[in-house]
Amino acid sequence: MKASIELAKVARVLSDRVKSSKEAQGGLFIEPARASFDMLFVTRRYEMQTMDYRWSFSAIVTLKETLDARSMQVLEELRKMECWATLQGGLKSIFRKRYTFCESPLLKRRGINFVSNLSDYLNGSEEVMAKLQRAALHELYVSAIGQPASKLPGLMASMFIEESKPEALSLLLYGGKGSELEITFKRSVLNIFEAFEAISSRLREFVTSNYAMT
Repeated sequence: MKASIELAKVARVLSDRVKSSKEAQGGLFIEPARASFDMLFVTRRYEMQTMDYRWSFSAIVTLKETLDARSMQVLEELRKMECWATLQGGLKSIFRKRYTFCESPLLKRRGINFVSNLSDYLNGSEEVMAKLQRAALHELYVSAIGQPASKLPGLMASMFIEESKPEALSLLLYGGKGSELEITFKRSVLNIFEAFEAISSRLREFVTSNYAMT
């Protein structure tokens, strides 16, 4: 019940940015009214290992809804560029650290050689860096996937395994934060939404600038 109440608060905070929302599969689906991502999925769960509540935010950026030979090629190239944002700057206050996109640890598990074009492009955006800093997520993954937004909840698990049957060309954003989000709830939720919007817009720019797809 508590999780449902907290998720409902997310929908209220984002009410002027939401086309539709519904609770299902243990989380909150949000279809944005105007955004560079297509769907947002939010969950709040208690983690025994940290003895804290963990908020997870996942968004889908659909690049092409059907796959052809060209989009399959683009998917494979983007998979080599999967990255995550980590904090650089030692053990000082988070406000003195800076996020940097670098090779995703998921690539190392799969034995894929990293290509830094996408992470360099994200790191080159002052807007992305500023909004990510304000969002203060514990981590943020960017993964290339072959699935549409309709399969968003299951995609959190698919980040860690190889997909067997690609259906669409998309990018997945996945970020997490602890219960400190609830201290400044409204500001935190808005900052995360705006960070996802800035990153999603930058991702679309990167793909449009580098890959011709009809």
